[in-house]
Amino acid sequence: MRITEDWGNGAYSFRLGWGEWQELDTLLQVGPQELYERLLRGKAHYNWPREIIRCGLVGAGMDPGQALKLVRLYCEQREILDNTAIALKIVQAALFTPENAKDDHPGEAEATAMNSAASTSPSPSGTLQ
Repeated sequence: MRITEDWGNGAYSFRLGWGEWQELDTLLQVGPQELYERLLRGKAHYNWPREIIRCGLVGAGMDPGQALKLVRLYCEQREILDNTAIALKIVQAALFTPENAKDDHPGEAEATAMNSAASTSPSPSGTLQ
């Protein structure tokens, strides 16, 4: 799920999709649940918040080069724990999407279902299209 949070010099959108989780898994060598639990318990590696924020920015549509510039400025130039709370929010939003929340980017199955429903709905004349 996409979230918007104040971070650095303004409000930014963050989203961890499938590709971002794959990248985090490769970089951090932990799965989503362990990543969440270790952030929550204060047992995360110092670099994890930086990578979560970077991937979250990219997942929300930011150019990867711009995301890297921002984390260099607002993660690498600050205290390590300054970014742990926002990293935790990003992970929580991706793992625990409320049932009634709507993401800006529906999944493939949801999009397919929406397209199927539209193609089988009656036309104004009452016939199926």
